[in-house]
Amino acid sequence: GDIEVFKGMKLTSLDLFNCKKLTGNIEVFNGMQIKELNLGGCENLEGDIEVFKGMPLASLNLYNCNKLTGNIEVFKDMPLIKLDLYNFHGLTGNIAVFVDMPIKELNLQRCGWLTGDIESLKDCPLQVLNLAGKEPFQKFTGNIVVFADMPIKELNLQGCWQLTGNIEVFNGMQIKELNLDDCVNLEGNIEVFNGTQIKELDLSGCKNLEGDIEVFKGLPLTTLILYKCRKLTGKDKAQEMLPNATVWV
Repeated sequence: GDIEVFKGMKLTSLDLFNCKKLTGNIEVFNGMQIKELNLGGCENLEGDIEVFKGMPLASLNLYNCNKLTGNIEVFKDMPLIKLDLYNFHGLTGNIAVFVDMPIKELNLQRCGWLTGDIESLKDCPLQVLNLAGKEPFQKFTGNIVVFADMPIKELNLQGCWQLTGNIEVFNGMQIKELNLDDCVNLEGNIEVFNGTQIKELDLSGCKNLEGDIEVFKGLPLTTLILYKCRKLTGKDKAQEMLPNATVWV
C-alpha cells in the first residue's frame, strides 16, 4: 500500500517495521507530533527527512531506507533516545548535531557521507554506538578518549581508520561487544581487557596493539578476531585457549 493512508492522522506512535512493499513519500508525516516512528526495512519509501523537523521524536528507525535523502541537521534539538539510520545512503551532514543530545542508541553504519569529530558525542549517555563504514562512507576523526565516561555496552568503529588514541580508555568499562576492525591508528596493550566480561571482540587490522593473548583466557568470549594484529603474541594458542569461541587469527 501507500503511506498516504496515514495523512491527517493524529499519531503519536507508528510501527511499520519491514513493510518492504510499502510505497509513498514521507511528506505524509508533515506536521505530525509523532514520538516513536519505526520505518525500518521500508526500503521503497521516498522523500527528504526535513519533514521530521520540529517533531518530538524520541525514537526513529529508518533502517535500510536507502531511497530517502536529507541532512542530519534536521535532528538538532530533538529529544531523541534511539536513532537507527543504517544504510541511509543519501544522508549528509556533521555529527556535531548530536552535541548534548540525550541519545542512548545511535546507529550510523554505512549511512551516507557523514563527517565530524567524535568529540561531539562526549556528553551523550550512549549505551550502543555504531559508526562502522568503509570508504567512501563515513570519515570520522578524533580520539577515542571521548568514550571514557560513557556507559557503552556495544561499540562498533569498524573502518574508522582516522580515529586515534589508546585502548586504555576501555579499562573499567562494562563493554560487551567491541569492533575496532581497521582502526589502524589505535595503540595500547590488550591487557586492558583482563577481567572484563566482553563477549565479542574484533581487533582486526589494529597493527599497533601489543600484548599476549593469554589475557583473554577465562573471558566469556564467543567471538575473537585478530587478523593482522602483527604485534600480538600467542595467537597460535588462541583456539585452544578459547575452545567454545569462534576464533580468527
